[in-house]
Amino acid sequence: MTYNPLRDAKTIVAIAGGSGITPFLSLARAIDNGDEDCSLTLLYGCRNSNEILFKAELDSLAEKNEKINVIYVLSHSDEEGYEKGFVGADIIRKYAPEGRYSIFVCGPGGLYKFLETELPKLELERKYIRFEVFSSGKKAEEEPKEYSITVINRGNQTVIKASSNETVLCAFERAGIVVPARCHTGECGFCRSKLVSGKVYIPEGEDKRRIADLQFNFIHPCCCFPESDLVVRIN
Repeated sequence: MTYNPLRDAKTIVAIAGGSGITPFLSLARAIDNGDEDCSLTLLYGCRNSNEILFKAELDSLAEKNEKINVIYVLSHSDEEGYEKGFVGADIIRKYAPEGRYSIFVCGPGGLYKFLETELPKLELERKYIRFEVFSSGKKAEEEPKEYSITVINRGNQTVIKASSNETVLCAFERAGIVVPARCHTGECGFCRSKLVSGKVYIPEGEDKRRIADLQFNFIHPCCCFPESDLVVRIN
């Protein structure tokens, strides 16, 4: 999860849960060092103040740099100096700037599910909302099946083996086939490829394809598991 000035708004409203604070601590450090030219409003949700990670450093960064603002939100403790509850639309509105801003989210799956109902209330364009990848994966099979994948890449064809317990992208990489990829869980779309034939399984909630890709049978190999022999063309 990185700031991109061509894609993201100048102000990032970051929502962190638990250990999901780590990418935003890195972003805060980069802003303070002058490596990133943006502002950060961090809404950090924890059960109580004892569970706040890196609090001393976060407070120090916010105190010395006006581009960094940190708000702690406690879900199970009513303590003075902290917001109480969960990081939802109301708290985001309270601290978000006027005008355009981006929302970055990193934390446990429960946070993601909660925000799926909260973020639409803000009426932001979808391009300004980014979730750090979170994958439930596929339940491992006791006796995984083996399939063949015919990979078409720049006119060349290669046949590789793949297990039903590994993603199509994992099979590519294990065979030494270089595929553009970043997130490895279906979010970014860099590994977008054409499924010429065959059947794949995509875990519930992890199909991030565009509507047109669904219609024309494009897949994100990083979150697809083979369920038959496949023919895939890398774009």
